[in-house]
Order: sequence, then C-alpha cells, then structure tokens
Amino acid sequence: LPVAEEERLDTRTRMAETVFLGLRLLDGLDRQAFRARFGKDVMEVYGTTVGHLAGRGLLEVTASCLRLTPAAVPVANEVFAAFVS
Repeated sequence: LPVAEEERLDTRTRMAETVFLGLRLLDGLDRQAFRARFGKDVMEVYGTTVGHLAGRGLLEVTASCLRLTPAAVPVANEVFAAFVS
C-alpha cells in the first residue's frame, strides 16, 4: 500500500509559499487574505523585500494587493525567489 507523506511547514515557509503562489495570479496576492491567514499584513513580514522589488519596478503595491508588474513577468522567478531566500 502507498504511504501518504505529510510535510509540515513552519509559519515562515507557509507565508513565503502564500506570497509566491499569490503573485502567480493575475489579480496578485490578496493582502486581506494574507492577514486573515497569518495575523499580519504581508508588509509587516516582507516590507523590505517588497520595497526593494517595487523600487525596481517589479511589484505593484496597493492597499488591497501585491502584484507583478509587466516588467516583472520575464524575471518572475527572481521575484519569487526573493521571498523564499
């Protein structure tokens, strides 16, 4: 019989995964959903990273979401990696 493997992720890893997956969506990462799940705004956790990427024109930051800019699409993996490193 196959054995089911269960992976338990720590909170920081789950947060990074949530950002990574949210940024892959056309609408971007829903900041309210992030706060509801983790009890913190994404900017409290990743403010420096988001500020750096936004300053490079790779992220659009609004009160409701974070999303990739058109300039970020060719380097999206670099953007995603910034949240998991």
